[in-house]
Amino acid sequence: MTRLIAGALIAGMITAATLLAASCAKEWPPGNARKGQEVFNGKGYCLSCHGKDAYINKRPQQPPQIDRMIKELAKPPANFRKPSTLQSKTNEVLFLDIKEGHPFTVMFPKTFLTDQEIDDVVAYLLEIRDEVSLAEKVHQP
Repeated sequence: MTRLIAGALIAGMITAATLLAASCAKEWPPGNARKGQEVFNGKGYCLSCHGKDAYINKRPQQPPQIDRMIKELAKPPANFRKPSTLQSKTNEVLFLDIKEGHPFTVMFPKTFLTDQEIDDVVAYLLEIRDEVSLAEKVHQP
């Protein structure tokens, strides 16, 4: 009888923990990719380092000192159209990278963006990653 009660308690705790984890976890992508593209190319000013629509070679015309600073970085800006080079391995980490920035780099915290805007940018970057992955698969011999 004691084993039965203990087993029921353990099963109940496992079920409760699973439900709690599921209710706390973000569904990815929680954002809107179209809005994320607008934030990426606009308010977030991500295009300054990562390029318009995440094409790294399509940076806007900027003061020469900014271009020089970007070229002199120890680590170049992430190329979102080349997923094999990305370091943010989970969507949660990508969200935090945008929100909190990277210490000792020019990727400063985007404190002027709302969490929803960051979720939108993450959704946009996930869409790019999926497009690039599909294109790579199609072009494999």
